[in-house]
Amino acid sequence: MKTIKGLIFDFDGLIIDTEYAKYLSWQEIFQSFQVDLSFEVIESIFWHADGSNSLISHLEDKVGRKLDAQVIIQRALQRFHEILSQFEMRAGVYDYLVQADQMGLKMVLASNAKHAQIQPLIDRLQIGHFFRSILTSEDVCNPKPDPELLNLTVQRMALETGEVIAFDDSNIGLKAARSAGIFCVVVPNQLTIHFYIDHPDLLLPSFTEKTLYSLLEDTKHSIL
Repeated sequence: MKTIKGLIFDFDGLIIDTEYAKYLSWQEIFQSFQVDLSFEVIESIFWHADGSNSLISHLEDKVGRKLDAQVIIQRALQRFHEILSQFEMRAGVYDYLVQADQMGLKMVLASNAKHAQIQPLIDRLQIGHFFRSILTSEDVCNPKPDPELLNLTVQRMALETGEVIAFDDSNIGLKAARSAGIFCVVVPNQLTIHFYIDHPDLLLPSFTEKTLYSLLEDTKHSIL
């Protein structure tokens, strides 16, 4: 068993629930056409690089006609930002960051988003000072669920995989961590709680469920 020296945090859906905000924005679009947007549809296409176009294709199939994709995407994006502006950090996240900082643990953000997408939120939440680095999909060729981003993160931290814990909110991050050989704590958000999580090393309903101190104590015999 190795001593934990670092924590890797996903951003979207984990630190702030951008994923649920995105779902709500698209749910409004679908409802305006009297079409239901099921969690099954969301789970199958939500995180694809062309997710917005896939959602529109699905909507077109339901209404039986072509739609102005550009107008709809712009409307969804506008509502996303309006909804997200009302969201704060997920409960308990700030306590984890403070506790990790007090313990001298290295912390890095590793996100599938682009830097320009998350930096304004990091600034609004005033948490940038906690992180040694902020790595995004722009830093690698293959984002999660490929392990490349997490491998690079561990390398930047100058640590070994057994010395870090990854926190994520979905199966995508879990797969990346598992492939990288990193212990992964999954903390589902209001959207991913409805999705299948493939046997995480630890499933935490909320960051308020237990303190970081307790989590590290409980998992120290599980991390090789």
